[in-house]
Amino acid sequence: VPARVVTGYQGGEINPHDGSLVVRQSDAHAWVEVWLDGAWTTWDPTPASELVDHAQLTTPWLSAFGDLLGAGWASFLAWLDQRSWTEMIALALAVFLLPIGLRLWRRRRGVERAVGDGPLPCYLTLEAALAQLGVVRAPSETLEQLAQRLERAEDRAAEGAPLVLRYAALRYGDLGDEASLRRDIERWTQSLDGSLSAGSGTAG
Repeated sequence: VPARVVTGYQGGEINPHDGSLVVRQSDAHAWVEVWLDGAWTTWDPTPASELVDHAQLTTPWLSAFGDLLGAGWASFLAWLDQRSWTEMIALALAVFLLPIGLRLWRRRRGVERAVGDGPLPCYLTLEAALAQLGVVRAPSETLEQLAQRLERAEDRAAEGAPLVLRYAALRYGDLGDEASLRRDIERWTQSLDGSLSAGSGTAG
């Protein structure tokens, strides 16, 4: 009876993440085909108990995810292989310059806001409160320098230093919450009004 040995793969696993069929080296198999009734017929001598049906096995999600990443990386490499050197250089420059561009845009946005919008209302309240304590910001004085001067104060003006720094972070870096800062400034201003009123009454 004519016979032949055939090699190939049997089974495989369905990747639950993308529905692809994953065939591993462990799925490699060899079987015998014999010529019967005018056609090649599979005649596998391997006992059925030794054949592993991978489709019925539960693939751990981590392994399946790793297979998906591997397939994606292979596709990316194939895509890169089809690109010209000019396109590759342009892509590398784009990846390198993107974070720099975002940083410059953010800084420019902060400068435009600082120049065009003027002081936020909460700062005007803070400035008025500091003036009551005899602290006036010099025209050439930065907010950081003002905060440092307040920190050296021996009266309640020192309490304004953190508020000035929070305002600077909000004004020029978009860091923090304006509503929260406004409430804290108003609360501090009200406490100052009470202290000043009490001091005036005592002096009288």
